[in-house]
Amino acid sequence: MAKKIALAVEANITPKELARIDKKPTKNIEAYDMFLQGYEISQNKTAENLQQAILYYDKAISLDPEFAMAYAQKAIAYYYLDEFKIKKKYVNELNENADKALLYDAKSDISLMAKALYYVATHEFNLAIPHLEKALEYNPNSAGVVLFLSDLYARAVPNTAKYLKYALKGIQLNIEANDSIGKSYIYLHLSNALIQTGFVDEALENIDKSLRYNPNNEYAPFLKIFIEYAKYKNLEKTTELLENEWRKDTTRLDILNEVAKLNYYQENYKKAYKFYKILNTIKVERQIDVFPHESLKMAICYENMGLEEAAKQFYNSYSVYCKNDKSIYKSASLAFKHIYNGNYDDAIAEFKVFSNKSNFQYWVVVFLEQDPLIKKLQSHNEYHRVIQSIKDKFWEDHKEIKQTLKQNNLL
Repeated sequence: MAKKIALAVEANITPKELARIDKKPTKNIEAYDMFLQGYEISQNKTAENLQQAILYYDKAISLDPEFAMAYAQKAIAYYYLDEFKIKKKYVNELNENADKALLYDAKSDISLMAKALYYVATHEFNLAIPHLEKALEYNPNSAGVVLFLSDLYARAVPNTAKYLKYALKGIQLNIEANDSIGKSYIYLHLSNALIQTGFVDEALENIDKSLRYNPNNEYAPFLKIFIEYAKYKNLEKTTELLENEWRKDTTRLDILNEVAKLNYYQENYKKAYKFYKILNTIKVERQIDVFPHESLKMAICYENMGLEEAAKQFYNSYSVYCKNDKSIYKSASLAFKHIYNGNYDDAIAEFKVFSNKSNFQYWVVVFLEQDPLIKKLQSHNEYHRVIQSIKDKFWEDHKEIKQTLKQNNLL
């Protein structure tokens, strides 16, 4: 079937890829049936479904002990059982099954992605990338690998230029082989990559494409609200739209965090606290670790509500986050920590370091001076120069990316 699709859409498939497409994952029909049942169940990633899927993968492996894809999907199921958890229970199982998958099929994109997920689980993101690049070398048209790399460069190893590169590659692959939902997510990723690199109108155009393909895409309206903020700069309206979006699905912690943050930017600490309190209650209940980089904002909101002890805990969490942060944003995060502590010269020094970083997100430029903390730094004699240097660096990178895109007829 994969071969028929590839030929039908005239995808640029290499002979090696055709051979891999033709390769049967197992000769044991019963093992394959067990695998398919497990895979279908695992698509709804509840803990119960993932555990049940693992049982099916185990049955498949018992029937064919060299069934690489079953080991790989079993490893992936273990990854999702631990996703966002503070205490990881299944790291060893994830690693062992990923290694087994590679043992029996070292060139499979699924096997290599499973091993990459092990490094994501252990926060060794830079070790995940070579496995994904190798997967793409063996399987140049693997949409799953392209999506994985896009996501890594969007969040874990932030690099907006590389994020845009892989988001565009997702469009260049056999997009017509995807259904409307798949196409919607491909355009969602491209829109997100475009806005992160400062291409506002192009981002708006592609988020509208995403919504046309799937009006029920749950992430597209959320992103569109922010793209429209970047275009029109109406913070109050954006906050209202985001809050309305969150009320449609109050399980969306990503939107909840942004609603709290935008209220914080407007110095509405009481309302920001209200939303942060909901978020932190859920984090404790679920024992999950999300948005550690927002802990300083939480500290300030709790402090303004007279909750000094809780504020101190959030500040300590932020300090730990800064210490462990290996991203390009570390110096900017440290700058805000120094402002909070009244060490303004140190804050300026860290912002100077950050101004030399490349390919950071457009949101830094958009929201940097919205943060109430930054006001404390405005009287510093180097403030305007260092903030302008950050903006100049972003637009310098933007110009370079724009030239590359035009040269390749991508813009």
